[in-house]
Amino acid sequence: MSNKANRQLAVNLIAQIASFLVSFGISFFVTPYVTNKLGSDAYGFITLADNFVNYASLITIALNSMASRFITIKIYENKMDEANVYFNSVLIGNTILTIIAGILSVVCVINLEKWINIPDGLVTDVKLTFLIVFLNFMVGIMTSVFSIAFFSTNRLDISSRRSIEANLIRAGIVLGGYVFFSPRIIYVAIASITASIFILVADIHYSRKLLPEIKINFHIFEIRKVIELIEAGIWNVVIKLSQILTNGLDLLISNLFISSSAMGILAIAQTVPNVMSNLIGSIANVFSPEMTIYYAQKDKEMLVKSISRGMRMMTVFTIIPDALLIAFGTQFFRLWMPGQNAQQLCVLAVMCVINTVVSGPIQPLYQVFTITNKVRQNAVAMIIYGIISFLLTLAVLEVTDLGIYAIVG
Repeated sequence: MSNKANRQLAVNLIAQIASFLVSFGISFFVTPYVTNKLGSDAYGFITLADNFVNYASLITIALNSMASRFITIKIYENKMDEANVYFNSVLIGNTILTIIAGILSVVCVINLEKWINIPDGLVTDVKLTFLIVFLNFMVGIMTSVFSIAFFSTNRLDISSRRSIEANLIRAGIVLGGYVFFSPRIIYVAIASITASIFILVADIHYSRKLLPEIKINFHIFEIRKVIELIEAGIWNVVIKLSQILTNGLDLLISNLFISSSAMGILAIAQTVPNVMSNLIGSIANVFSPEMTIYYAQKDKEMLVKSISRGMRMMTVFTIIPDALLIAFGTQFFRLWMPGQNAQQLCVLAVMCVINTVVSGPIQPLYQVFTITNKVRQNAVAMIIYGIISFLLTLAVLEVTDLGIYAIVG
């Protein structure tokens, strides 16, 4: 591996860690601040809105999940015309998906109180929050194709810097809202969409700078390219669905089967596991661009070395945070959330992350399925696991009094 490649990997890794630390720092201070202002029930609806977006993302994954792979490979095969066709086909496809998402969002918000349990005093704010979160999701759909530039040029450090800036904007708006105005949950959603608009503008700028050969040209849209991407990415939809069935429905199940209060407690407990999951995903993504480039260049030896190094590094970034949470979780939650049951939060958090001891170190292997466009086998195994996990959760809730412990167990 060349010194240049090593340096870029190190820069990407440091930038991702810095981005994670900023995100964690903001969550560390903002989450208890918002919870103290609004209560755990209201905070739970903020997280639940994000989960609804997670469900809605199923309609975008088939088209977008493989776009970076196809575009990057065409670029390194010096087939810029084909790369442009893929880029513009995805851009137009995302525009159509944004319109569809907008229609579905309106229907969801109008009927929201019929589908989930919302305290009477929070109905208006919760519906406004969901509406803004859905708008944020639509901005994200349009952003995704432009962010491919960071992946294709292996400049994830720029993407991380942009994420840091966006997180600081988000934190500033949240704190400003609660300091200067009466407490409302919509401030978090407003902050998120503002940060997302900043990311969209920044990604368009960097896309033009990093990939000047890629031009927006709606006339070179090809439906067969869209179909090709969907056929390749449909199995990623299955994988995403399996993840939702495994742990993405936890807050919704808590709301429907237990109470909004239980949902709020679980939302707080999941904050640290979610941050740790983001860390694992961010570090794993550092290796994906170079692995894709080596695959495009048909350099099998370097690809294997990259995978091996990635797994060693992922072991470190998985085991150490897990061990710290298990050892010091109760003390952490006692200091972080003094008004909550620290022991309960710690147990729930550990139950949420314990599976990463196995799944974290092998994250680079999952990238291979996408890079080689052979996702089906992994998808089938994961959806079977997801269905079994979901059915077991419902069964345990029905026959025991474990409550939210059954949901995360």
